[in-house]
Amino acid sequence: MQGIENQHSVAGSTAEVLASINYLVVVLISLFMAIALTNNLVAAIGDRRTEFATLSLIGSTVRQVRGVLLRETAAATLLAIVVAVVGSVVAVLPFSIVKTGSPAAAFGVWPFVGSAVFGGGVALAVTYVAGARVIRSAAVSGHRA
Repeated sequence: MQGIENQHSVAGSTAEVLASINYLVVVLISLFMAIALTNNLVAAIGDRRTEFATLSLIGSTVRQVRGVLLRETAAATLLAIVVAVVGSVVAVLPFSIVKTGSPAAAFGVWPFVGSAVFGGGVALAVTYVAGARVIRSAAVSGHRA
């Protein structure tokens, strides 16, 4: 939405200052989202330690269990991205039509791609790191049982 506003504002006005503030707020919200996502994923993966130990006991390797976990996270992340894109288009489309008279400005690719890459990257990286740690400890405790 800020991109649409930037294209249709008067140069040298307070709009440039407001744009900077808006971008700062978006960065802060994105960082908060990354922290919340990390906390939720670490807690959810930690709660599955027993499941990972069971998979280890029935013969799954650490690599196989990690692969399953990453595929689950990738599927959930893709679904979240699709829902987020639909929601953001529904939110930005009326603003675009009112501001520009056309819905075309609502379909700028880079904000969607940037958000998807950032969110997906955080989800997969946290899953890989936390999953590797939990799966490894579950495999060790599973073989002792």
